[in-house]
Amino acid sequence: MRQILDDTKFNEIIANIQFDGKLFANKKPQVKAKGKVLKFDYNNYTFNNIDLDGSYENGTMEGKFAIDDPNAKIDL
Repeated sequence: MRQILDDTKFNEIIANIQFDGKLFANKKPQVKAKGKVLKFDYNNYTFNNIDLDGSYENGTMEGKFAIDDPNAKIDL
């Protein structure tokens, strides 16, 4: 992530995520992602227990994003 986004605040990521998608000529991609991020280091803080289950299609994102971390509880 550090190299892709050119952001030195990204550090270690430990995850188990399954991706499925399609690329089309002259269209936006279709992508589905489902899994868990066990550990995500950003800006000297480690986030834990992030669940992802969503899709990106026709420029729209839909799905679930949840964090169950001691310092952040989010369920979208």
